[in-house]
Amino acid sequence: MRITTVIILALTLCILNSGCNSEPSTAEDQFNLGEQYYNATDWEKAVKWYRLAAEQGFDAAQFSLGEVYRRGYGVSQDDTEAVKWYRLAAEQGHVDALNKLGDMYRYGYGVSRNRKEAIKWYRLAVESPKSGKLGMDMGEDPGEELGDLVVPTVSKLGAEHTRPVMSVAFSPDGQRIVSGSDDNLIKIWNTNTMELVYTLKGHIGCVYSVAFSPDGQRIVSGSSDRSIKIWDANTGETIKTLTGYTSSPTSIDFSPLSQRFVSCGNFSDVVWIHDANTGKVLKTLIGLKGNLNSVTFSPDGKKILGGGNGGLMIWDANTGQVLTPQNTSVESNYDALTVAFRPDGKRFVSGGESGNLQTWSFSSGDSFSIWKTLEGHKGEVNSVAFDPNGKLIISGSNDKTIKIWDANTGEVLQTFKKHKGGVNSVAFSPNGKRFVSGSEDHRIRVWYTPVNR
Repeated sequence: MRITTVIILALTLCILNSGCNSEPSTAEDQFNLGEQYYNATDWEKAVKWYRLAAEQGFDAAQFSLGEVYRRGYGVSQDDTEAVKWYRLAAEQGHVDALNKLGDMYRYGYGVSRNRKEAIKWYRLAVESPKSGKLGMDMGEDPGEELGDLVVPTVSKLGAEHTRPVMSVAFSPDGQRIVSGSDDNLIKIWNTNTMELVYTLKGHIGCVYSVAFSPDGQRIVSGSSDRSIKIWDANTGETIKTLTGYTSSPTSIDFSPLSQRFVSCGNFSDVVWIHDANTGKVLKTLIGLKGNLNSVTFSPDGKKILGGGNGGLMIWDANTGQVLTPQNTSVESNYDALTVAFRPDGKRFVSGGESGNLQTWSFSSGDSFSIWKTLEGHKGEVNSVAFDPNGKLIISGSNDKTIKIWDANTGEVLQTFKKHKGGVNSVAFSPNGKRFVSGSEDHRIRVWYTPVNR
C-alpha cells in the first residue's frame, strides 16, 4: 500500500515538473492534468491544459475554463469570455454550466441582465436527468435557484405582496398561480415568465384562502372581511360577492366538476356548500364540535372532509349527513389545521399544532384511523397536499421549512429551508413536477419537485 502511494506521488511530480517525455493527447487526460495544476495553484498551466481539452469539445474543461475567466485565475478576469465557455459546456448539457449561465443572466455578468433567459437556463439545469436527485445538497441544486429568482425579480417591479402570503394555488393547466395575502390583495402570476398578470382588489381584510375552479375559469377567495368573492380568472373582474358570514372564511375548495364549492370559517363549527355559479348556500353542515380550520372535497366529489380543534369529520356532499361513525378513532384533543385527500380517495393527511402529520386510512365504510404519524417539523403544520400520483406529501410549517415525504413509508425525502418566515400554504402543480409555497416573509416561491420526477 505504501509503495503504491509513493509511485502515484512520483508520477504526479513527474508530470507537474515536466519530467516526463510524453504529453497527454486525449481531451480527458488534458483536463485531468489541468485539474492537477489547478489544485497545485499553478493557474497558467491549468488554463493551458483546460484550453487544449476545451477546444476538443470536452464539456468539463469548457466549464472549468469559464470558471478561471470568471475568477481571473491565470488570465485576466473576463465575464464575457466566461459566458462563452459556460455556454459551450451548457450546450452539451453540463449541469453546472447550465446553472452558471443562469447566474450570469440573472445578475448581468458578461451579458445584459435578462430574467427570462436566466429562467430558461435554470429550467434546463433542473430538468436535466443529472440534476435534482434525491440527497443533493440544496445549496447546489439548481431547483433552488429558480425558486429564489421568482420574487426578488418581481420585487424590483413593485409587484410583490407587502404582507404575509396566506394561500397559493396552481391553475388546472399549471400555467398560472393565484396568491392571497394579508395585504388584502389577490395576485395571479404566469408560471412560465414568473410575471404578474393581474392584481385583484376588493377585499378589505386579509385574504385567507384562494382556489381555482377545476375548469380554470373562476377563482374563489375568502377573507377576514367575512366575505367570499367569485372572480373571473381570465379578466380579474369580480363576478359576485357573498356576505353575511358570522366568521371569516378561512378555507375554500371546489368540487371536481366546478359546480359547487365548500367553505368554512374560523371560530365557527359550520361548513357551507355553495352553488359555484350563483354563490347561493345549498347546504349547511354541522356536527364537528369546535372551530373548523380546513375543509375539502373528496376526489370523486361525494364526500367532504373537515378538520378543526374538535378533530376530523366526514359528511355526505349531497345530503349533508355526517358519515363519520361515533367510534372513529380521533383523539379528542386533536387539532387539525389542514387536511387533504389522496387522489384515489382511499387515504387523507392532516397536519396540526403538534408539528406532526397524520396519514389516515379508511378501515371499513367511512371509519378511519391513523395509518402513520410523520414526525419532523418543529412548529405547527399549516398546509399539506398530496402530489397527483399520491406518492408524495408536501407540508409547510411555522418552523419556516417545507418538507416532502414518501406517502407510503412516511420518510422525509427532502427539507427546503429558503423561507425566512413560517410557511402558510403549499400546493403541487397539476403534473406534480413543481410546487409553490407562500410564507409569512411575504414571498411566493416556485420549486421543482426534486424526487420522483
